[in-house]
Amino acid sequence: CESVLEALKLPFTLVPRSKAGDTLKTIDPRSVLVFDCNGDLETALKPPEAKALASFVERGGYLFTSDWGIAEEITPALPGFIAAGPEMPEEEFPVKIAPARGAEKHAYLRDVFPENPYDRARMKWMIDKQAYAIKTTPKVMVLVESPELGAKYASPAVAVTFRFGQGAVLHV
Repeated sequence: CESVLEALKLPFTLVPRSKAGDTLKTIDPRSVLVFDCNGDLETALKPPEAKALASFVERGGYLFTSDWGIAEEITPALPGFIAAGPEMPEEEFPVKIAPARGAEKHAYLRDVFPENPYDRARMKWMIDKQAYAIKTTPKVMVLVESPELGAKYASPAVAVTFRFGQGAVLHV
């Protein structure tokens, strides 16, 4: 994540996961919090950290998570929105992606997909090894989907968002 933020010339503060608990208690709710996928459930948020994360989002914070973030951050802090589906294979693999029905004009998708329908039809996303399929509930909006994932893992969701209090969550 920090490489992308540096390339975009966006200021950020890198916080080691071991310091997440202290940071979550004091972070300004006008912030964007990005949790890198750690891939280690031993480092999942503990109840006090999960409560602090939920409070951050509820007060207006913006949370971005990916892959194992479902089990490491979302489920402990914000249960009932998305859950971990089946685990993907050991190797990365590409899938075709498209905006989900009704999400084509969502602000988060601005400049993500080409306007040309032929180019859009060729869009692919690399699914990380051992990532979880995203089980959704009616409380979330699916932004990006893959019919291939839907056929293999019973959920086509690649990117989802939901509101929580005054804040929002984006999970990819």
